[in-house]
Amino acid sequence: MKKLKFLNRRSIGTGLRSIGLGAILATCGHSVQAAQSVSLAWDRSTDTSATGYKLYYSEVGGSTTSAIDVGNSTTGSVPGLVETRTYRFYVTAYNSSQVESVPSNLIDYTVPGANTPPTISSIADQTTIQSIATALIPFTVGDAQTAAGSLTLSATSSNPGLVPVANILFGGSGASRTVKVTPALNQIGTANITVTVSDGSASATESFLLTVNPAGTFTPVFLNVEAESGILASPMAITADQSASQGQRVEAGGDEAGSLTFAVDIPVAGDYVLWCRVLAPGTSGDSFYVSADGGAEDIYDVAQNGLLNAWQWTPVNGRGGTNVAYSAVSALDPRTFQLGVGRHNIVFRGREAGAALDQILITNDRSFAPEVVSFRISTPNVAVSSIVLDPAGFVTVSWPSTPGRTYRVVYKTGFGDATWKALGPDVSATSTTSTRDDYVVGNRFYGVIELP
Repeated sequence: MKKLKFLNRRSIGTGLRSIGLGAILATCGHSVQAAQSVSLAWDRSTDTSATGYKLYYSEVGGSTTSAIDVGNSTTGSVPGLVETRTYRFYVTAYNSSQVESVPSNLIDYTVPGANTPPTISSIADQTTIQSIATALIPFTVGDAQTAAGSLTLSATSSNPGLVPVANILFGGSGASRTVKVTPALNQIGTANITVTVSDGSASATESFLLTVNPAGTFTPVFLNVEAESGILASPMAITADQSASQGQRVEAGGDEAGSLTFAVDIPVAGDYVLWCRVLAPGTSGDSFYVSADGGAEDIYDVAQNGLLNAWQWTPVNGRGGTNVAYSAVSALDPRTFQLGVGRHNIVFRGREAGAALDQILITNDRSFAPEVVSFRISTPNVAVSSIVLDPAGFVTVSWPSTPGRTYRVVYKTGFGDATWKALGPDVSATSTTSTRDDYVVGNRFYGVIELP
């Protein structure tokens, strides 16, 4: 029961006698159409000339005051009050001549609103192919009492083997939200995805069926570009760096300024991941804005592993929006880009001065990660018999081998370089010819070492 009390008992002059009004109590009850009633009670006047009472009420800020004559009763009810609005009440006593006392002390009361569940729009069933994420699926949320931006989203999957919950990612803001679902690699089947929106105490759900169909023959694509080959807008600039792959890097020369644009020709449609060889000099120089084909930008935090002031390969990630605060765990990691066959423009825009790029690798193979092992190796001692370039971006190195022996494929980017780098794990020969695949990265010189 809501109890609303006058803070003071007042003696009220009527011109005839003094009438005392005491505490006023109020309880509220729901009625139809989002309106409520309030019941009030007060102490009976000690003045014997009082023959009745009037209960006055008005909406705070309004211009109209209404009265209810309750007779000689010390209780009264006010119907039709609107949820969440504030009303003001007071009582007067009157005598047989209808002369009223001065008002009692005032009491304000805000009618509580009933917490209704939030709403979520319908989401149509979706279809995708093996290992390919859905597009961003739009939907809307709302709530009568809670701001749309304060509503939280969660999801479940009826088939976690096909769609792990971690592969269901939300985006958007306010009432306009999105969900993107990425099936597990090389899995097919169906899963019911249930999206839940909550205001903290009530919730609503919407489910849709995701069907993952078998894909045709998967054609892996690996496209590598040097950062300095892109189109620059100042203060993004090329600087010399002997530790970069071609002795140069592209560096953001200022905060929130400059850009680097790449035009890439995609031979196979699909979801692509961008790997970048990046350098972050510190926590105030470790991010870019990234967008594709004029689409929405997102923030790429290049050193989520905390490695600073050293070259490293990291995938382009995203926070889920340019106004989203930094988190040690990226909302989109990796961020995927749906690219069709043909030319696409990838833009890195300066966000923090000092962040640097060396190479960008674009691939549709989400299980791939660039090799980062780099150490000195003796001169190769096995002749490479052939190097074949696949149109999708593979290089295949072949050499004569002895079954049972172990070989190490190595490479360097300059013929005069003293350092050879290992290309992935060693190869155990099973026939008289062995091979190793690499991705296109510009100039590379390959060699093979037969290990003891």
